[in-house]
Amino acid sequence: MSGLEKMKFVAYQKVDYKEKVKNHSKFEVQINPDNFARSLSIDQPENKERGKKNSNGQNKSYRSETYTFKLVFDGTGIVPMRKFESDADKTDGRTLNDDLNDFLQVVYSNPTTANPNFLIMTYCGQEFMCVLKSLNIQYTLFRPDGIPLRMTLDCSFTSVKKEEEEDKPKPKPKPKPIPPDKEEVPPVDCCVCPPPGYILVQEDATYASFSSSSEGMDSLLSSSNY
Repeated sequence: MSGLEKMKFVAYQKVDYKEKVKNHSKFEVQINPDNFARSLSIDQPENKERGKKNSNGQNKSYRSETYTFKLVFDGTGIVPMRKFESDADKTDGRTLNDDLNDFLQVVYSNPTTANPNFLIMTYCGQEFMCVLKSLNIQYTLFRPDGIPLRMTLDCSFTSVKKEEEEDKPKPKPKPKPIPPDKEEVPPVDCCVCPPPGYILVQEDATYASFSSSSEGMDSLLSSSNY
């Protein structure tokens, strides 16, 4: 039988989960949560209620999962204080404020990125890719000098999908340019047939109209040296 497995968090800089956050990238809780809630939901289109005609479930979308639980940080000495990876040689003088700052740098925001970290949370024998959604901190016990001895953290995380190369939208091929319509210009170095009702009067393909009477035709021919 294996030993007690603590809830762990590993922080990554981007959603591709390739590069861990520098300096503070891991956190192991002092006390495991005594309950763990996992919520799943689906968005149903408002115009298609379930059970109605043509309500076949199309266009539905899956919401991100939500993970909620409580963590207890205890500094009374009843439970041994945890050791952080960057503080391995430090055994005395740690307070709950140190643990809280370490936890926030992993799950909340890292100074090197100034953005919420992408996390892999390990618990219940599973790994959950997630980001912090909300965190409520309650201080419940203090030393005479005001240093907290116990705090309770109400945590809520939401799932994220690892960004793979194949998940990225492929660029659409650029449409081939459509050539503009070519204007048909009648060549001037060949025989040009005049349109109906017109007659060629010059060698540069100039047209002139003529009437149906023979007098109009005679007048047109005489004026154009025909």
